[in-house]
Amino acid sequence: MKNQFTRPKLLKIILDESEHVSFKSLYEEIVFEAKEFGMAGATVMKGIMNFGSDKEISTFKIFSIAQELPIIIEIIDDGDKIDSFVIKLDEVFERNVAGGLLATHDLDTVKHYPQKQK
Repeated sequence: MKNQFTRPKLLKIILDESEHVSFKSLYEEIVFEAKEFGMAGATVMKGIMNFGSDKEISTFKIFSIAQELPIIIEIIDDGDKIDSFVIKLDEVFERNVAGGLLATHDLDTVKHYPQKQK
């Protein structure tokens, strides 16, 4: 299968699940922005433990009311499109008090195997 991107790149976004934009989770806002921007796709994962710049460890606790677990969003697309979307995300983070980490990684090969019709 031929590589569908000329310069594939991964965008990884890490934030706390408690981050919100108005009344919506920040990760939801980012995924909807990615879809509207025409990105190839986005995946959201929930971490079970982390620490960040504040050096405080967050972990899942059954009896805890408020969780500060990490949310990881991964988006793979062409490098130019990822770079443009990062600028769009700068606007999202700037107009809100939310924090997070954005990292990009160049990829060697991306192959997509679409699901076959049954």
